Amino acid sequence: MKIFFLSYLLSISLLIGAGIPENQSVLINSALQKALGVNEFDSLSPLSGGFSSQGLYKIVAAKKPYVVRFIGKDKTLSEKTREIDAMQISAKRGVAPRIIFADVSDGMIIMDFIDQPKVADGFNPLSDKNLKLLGKGIRTIHEGPPFKKAASFFTVTRLYEREIKGKKPQVIVDALALLNQIEFELKDSLMEKPCHYDIHPNNILFSNDQVFFIDWEAACQGDPFVDLATPIAFFSMDETEVHTLLVAYFGREPNAAERTKLTKMIKAVQISYGFTLIAIAQERGEAFLTEKEMIALPSVKNMGWIKGFESINRFGFALLKESLVINKH
Repeated sequence: MKIFFLSYLLSISLLIGAGIPENQSVLINSALQKALGVNEFDSLSPLSGGFSSQGLYKIVAAKKPYVVRFIGKDKTLSEKTREIDAMQISAKRGVAPRIIFADVSDGMIIMDFIDQPKVADGFNPLSDKNLKLLGKGIRTIHEGPPFKKAASFFTVTRLYEREIKGKKPQVIVDALALLNQIEFELKDSLMEKPCHYDIHPNNILFSNDQVFFIDWEAACQGDPFVDLATPIAFFSMDETEVHTLLVAYFGREPNAAERTKLTKMIKAVQISYGFTLIAIAQERGEAFLTEKEMIALPSVKNMGWIKGFESINRFGFALLKESLVINKH
């Protein structure tokens, strides 16, 4: 018993020493004991790479790597339940990492760590093979059991626009008007299926001829074209890449109505993430871009996922700027 207690204290002290808050350290240690029957771990480190990686860690225990995720403190019990339920459903369907421990009240999930090859090492997420995996993976989500409901995609997007304070640049005003127009035009074609609702490049992992999706915070019942439009918008896919993705998703050639809806939804997704990123950047103290800076912005393709979203403020404005241009798809 004394050895167990000393091992427990050592694990807690190492977790705290690594910069993990004490309350999270205690929860991680307790979860490892319950899920794996171990009282200590081999290594741990914070994970980064998304727009926000707070409360995300890689831990190696019993010689196997895992990811520990703490859902944000601002989330309600209902929101935590929605995320964990969606991930558990998707893990069983093979499109989310296996969950070894989940606690809704504490908002903690421990899952398998998925190791993906790096773009710097020559990995191409837009290869024909990976686009087919992506399309089939998205379809697997949409064909699964329903997720819990939440506010609609368009409603949430407008909420983020309202979070942007001060005199808003014309590009924000114009983008909001376009969003409202798109919602009106699509109102009769919107449908409800289980959706991830955040399939940007940092939430897509390719490993061993499989695709996995992570960060299920936004998952809910919604329109599946949002999930299709998001990777197309972020990767700035060309026509050939879009065609490969869509044929893999539908299992056939997309029809004219589906193409038209997708074109509009790509713009809506660009606007949604544009508002979101600008609001986050403003909360961090960043100012709006000037008109001169807007004009000088490179394309989304040249400043987005490839460079790791260097500036979410600039990237947000680039998305809005691109949404107001005639779409190629």
